[in-house]
Amino acid sequence: MSEITKNMTVGEVVHRFPETIEVFENHELTFCSGCYVTLFSEIEKAAGYAAIKDVDQLIDDLKSLVAKLETVRG
Repeated sequence: MSEITKNMTVGEVVHRFPETIEVFENHELTFCSGCYVTLFSEIEKAAGYAAIKDVDQLIDDLKSLVAKLETVRG
C-alpha cells in the first residue's frame, strides 16, 4: 500500500491519486485558481493554511481512499 504522510506535498498525492481531490475538498482544503502554494506545500502545512484542525483525520481519510483504489486497481 502507498504510504500517505503529512510530509508529502499535496501535489504528490493528487498527481498519483487524482481521486483524492474530493477528500481534500471535503476537509475544506480547496484548489482555487492561482493558488499553487497548496499543491507545492506539505499536507500538514497546507492544512494549516486552510485552518484544518484535524490533520490526522485528513490523513486517515486519504489513506482509506488510497487503500480502496489500490484494491480496485490491483
